[in-house]
Amino acid sequence: MPQGSGYNHHVRVSVNGTSNNDTNSLFGYSPPSISFVTTTTVPTQGGSIYLNGSSLGHDASLISVNIGGLTCSNVAIIIPHTSISCLLGSGGSGQNQKITVVVAGQRSSSNIFNYKPPQIYYMSSIGTSGGAIYMNGTSLGSLPEIYSLTIGSRDCTSFSILIPDKAISCIAPPGSGINVPVLFKVSGQVAFFGEGSSSSAPLLFSYHAPHVSHVRPVPYNGGWVIVEGDNLGHDTEANIQITVENKPCSQPQVNIPSRQIMCRVGAGHGSDLPVSVLVGGQLATPPYSSFFYWNATAVVVNYASQPSTAGGIITITGSGFDNNSSAIFVSVRLPSSSSSSSSGATNNNNNNNNVMICSSVTIEIPSTSFTCMMSPGLGGALLPILVIVGDRQNTL
Repeated sequence: MPQGSGYNHHVRVSVNGTSNNDTNSLFGYSPPSISFVTTTTVPTQGGSIYLNGSSLGHDASLISVNIGGLTCSNVAIIIPHTSISCLLGSGGSGQNQKITVVVAGQRSSSNIFNYKPPQIYYMSSIGTSGGAIYMNGTSLGSLPEIYSLTIGSRDCTSFSILIPDKAISCIAPPGSGINVPVLFKVSGQVAFFGEGSSSSAPLLFSYHAPHVSHVRPVPYNGGWVIVEGDNLGHDTEANIQITVENKPCSQPQVNIPSRQIMCRVGAGHGSDLPVSVLVGGQLATPPYSSFFYWNATAVVVNYASQPSTAGGIITITGSGFDNNSSAIFVSVRLPSSSSSSSSGATNNNNNNNNVMICSSVTIEIPSTSFTCMMSPGLGGALLPILVIVGDRQNTL
């Protein structure tokens, strides 16, 4: 039997010069069959495909190959009847794509072809408010509807093709954190990070690190600390941690997404205090160290009781006092003549020139009232009292 292909060939039999005239006698070669696809790593941008099997024909013009609905062009005979090749163009993606070979009208049973899985070489970063991200790689396909991408638990939307099969973009959701897991699929195939056929590193994504530009001061008795800056988290999932002077600030929450967060701090004092902000595991940079309690202008003395000339405990009331007695310093400025008085009443409490210290400060009512011990002194007009809280002061 000569080589050939196809079916419905008429059969003519001649015996001693006599031929049959039966037009119903037909002959067909065995249909093509694919046993092995030697190239299974073709990316979505296309490439050469090699097919092995049987009854694949010997005339390339009679052979057509279809893979996942795409025509594989430039069919060539490698080994007649058993091995052929063709060139698959771009436009396909995914796995379990059907390969069908038609030889002279005879169709093969379907075999399976998988495109090379998508690989990402580069993924841009964004701030915590979300926005457009860009990805470069290979085998990325060329149809927006074939993509799905999840960052953490949130989906990326609005895919765009920048360079077919090589570069795409999408709108990433708001979020925060570093090395957030990414699940990116192209027609169901999971993408990995890195170059090379053996790359299997998972995709990870990092939002921009937080930046603190200003921290609003709070009263001496505590309150809500307002932190302003960029990339400070979008919502309660941001996992925000704030410390003031290395002490945890409670009830952290987002006030203005990505721009302003807040937390509640207890009573304190001082200035140039460090504030540390951690958003999604990322530490804010540069370090912020200009926070202060605004007890400076809030220190007001409304009343001070008067001791006898023998000294004793006095009570001072007002506002802006610290809850920590060690942070309060009280002194009374004496008339210049008292420092040289001969009345026998001396300023013996570590005085400096004509200043008398009121010692042993004890908190009576937090922030509004305390007592201290005055040394013996002279009677006369009311004297100015200087109250220093932390490194700030006010006078009466």
